[in-house]
Amino acid sequence: VLLMMLMMVSLAMLVLRYTSLSVYIVPFAILPIIVRTFFDSRTALFVHIITVLLISFMVPNPFEFVLLQLTIGMTAVYSLKALTQRSQLMQASLLIVLTYCLIYLSYSLIIDGDVNKINWTVFFYFLINGLLLLFAYGLIYIFEKLFGFISNVTLVELSNVNNHLLMKFSEEAPGTFQHSLQVASLATEAAAKINANSLLVRTGALYHDIGKMMNPMYFIENQSGRVNPLSQLEYDKAAKIIMSHVPDGVKIAQKNNLPKVVIDFIQTHHAESKARYFYNSYKNKYPGVEVDESVFTYTGPKPFSKEMVILMMADAVEAASRSLPEYTEKSIDNLVESIIDAQIAEGSFKNAPITFQQIEKVKRVFKRKLKNIYHSRINYPELVKN
Repeated sequence: VLLMMLMMVSLAMLVLRYTSLSVYIVPFAILPIIVRTFFDSRTALFVHIITVLLISFMVPNPFEFVLLQLTIGMTAVYSLKALTQRSQLMQASLLIVLTYCLIYLSYSLIIDGDVNKINWTVFFYFLINGLLLLFAYGLIYIFEKLFGFISNVTLVELSNVNNHLLMKFSEEAPGTFQHSLQVASLATEAAAKINANSLLVRTGALYHDIGKMMNPMYFIENQSGRVNPLSQLEYDKAAKIIMSHVPDGVKIAQKNNLPKVVIDFIQTHHAESKARYFYNSYKNKYPGVEVDESVFTYTGPKPFSKEMVILMMADAVEAASRSLPEYTEKSIDNLVESIIDAQIAEGSFKNAPITFQQIEKVKRVFKRKLKNIYHSRINYPELVKN
């Protein structure tokens, strides 16, 4: 933010001191556009106001300058609430140029009261200003790489199921990939319901089980026959293989240069929970033996954002729903309640800023979505031959 402010002030100073150009050729709206992309509207507007007030000490007509730039800042912030496509930046640039022209024309008529006294050359500078705003797209990419930010544009690219990594995922672990798509569907709608970042949680959901690409046949959703290689192993060794999909996923994500925020979803989607199937089976087989719980426990960490909590809930609920003996409203309701209440009891969500009210809303979304997925279908009658 400080770098952007310094850049805008420096550009204005260079134009005023060393050229005969108007200061309006400088694309000041780049500042709120980029800050809004990575942060929020309030931050973008305040940073823009402070920068404009600093520059107003250098310009010849500070009142006119401040009036124009404040209006432009508000236009930029509210025309780009979520930058996901390049066309949005084009539309925002056009809207900013039109706002410049309208406000300047109105101000000139109010002050001078004569159309002949209007400096029409300024409108040419406004047009150049609008074209320079398109460089914001490149600056967003540069700042992402420099500071580790992630924009909605990048999230859209990452969540495209036709990209190289997801295509490879769907080929090598097709069952897991279908599970990830279902989890993404559940999590995206739940996130929208509680005003979380639905695009971020969708991206995290698509990659959360990417580590299963390492050993896809050890996971039941990828097994086409009845042979399960884990059945030949001791429960502790089997648990180690199953839990390894988290560190394996981190390695694959790092190798493919996925952003840290996506890697966080991979690490936290099981929090510090146990591989319950193998843990319970081991205790039942060896009732008198003291269990080393760390062998059956994921290393975490626990989710620390609303989006990560939503993914953890959606992942557990979707996986468990596949093992229901029958799909009724009551069985689905009980499943969702029992799984999420158990996660709460384990303290999996205590590091995340999510409320009980939001969790109840998420539960309702999951119940409705699962009932739609597993709704009953009619039997088609066979054609009776005479």
